Amino acid sequence: MPLDAQHLEEALQLVGELLDSRRTERFRLVVCGGSALLAQNLISRPTNDVDILALMSWEQEVSSAHPLPSALNRTEPRDLNDLTALTPSADETEEAVCWLLTAIPGLTQAHHLPDLLIHLGHADLIPRLQG
Repeated sequence: MPLDAQHLEEALQLVGELLDSRRTERFRLVVCGGSALLAQNLISRPTNDVDILALMSWEQEVSSAHPLPSALNRTEPRDLNDLTALTPSADETEEAVCWLLTAIPGLTQAHHLPDLLIHLGHADLIPRLQG
């Protein structure tokens, strides 16, 4: 879902609230791309993501954003029940899987794809997405 300025601000606010609720350390993110331009009101077009380039300490020291600190990177497995409850259509599922397979080179969990597609009721996508 593309993020406009309002949705970007709301999403970042929610991340801040989540981190506050977890009582974790605070983070300063160095962000680039469309989301950075939106946050500064330099553009009005929506963007698809927030590109985290680096982390910055309170002492202004810049460090790599990879890997993300565990508080920012969900470490527990995704809840399959939540995904199932979304009832994604075949087209939505195919689009999401195609994006994952191209956006994450060497995806280590791709061998679970057939089981996931069967669980979601889209077994017919298996031949197309495994090729």
